[in-house]
Amino acid sequence: GAFAAASVTPALAPRSGDCEVVTIRHRELDVGHAFLAFNEGSEPCTATLALGVEGSVARALDPETGHAEGLTLSGRDVSIALPAARARVITVGAR
Repeated sequence: GAFAAASVTPALAPRSGDCEVVTIRHRELDVGHAFLAFNEGSEPCTATLALGVEGSVARALDPETGHAEGLTLSGRDVSIALPAARARVITVGAR
């Protein structure tokens, strides 16, 4: 599309995984970036997402329970397990 032709890189984009549809929303913060990744499907899945922002630390937060866990960055990619019809907040920053 037009964005790809203009070499615009999304802040976070699905690269691979078994999720049928993942909706992503992004907010830039003073200390990094926050993303809402929502699994639109009726089954749990794992998504590998490509980062288009700088950051050395990624975390996932369950907005329902408040549980947070570190995510492993593999180059510019991060993988996350997404429950069925639920979201996770992903934060990316320097620390």
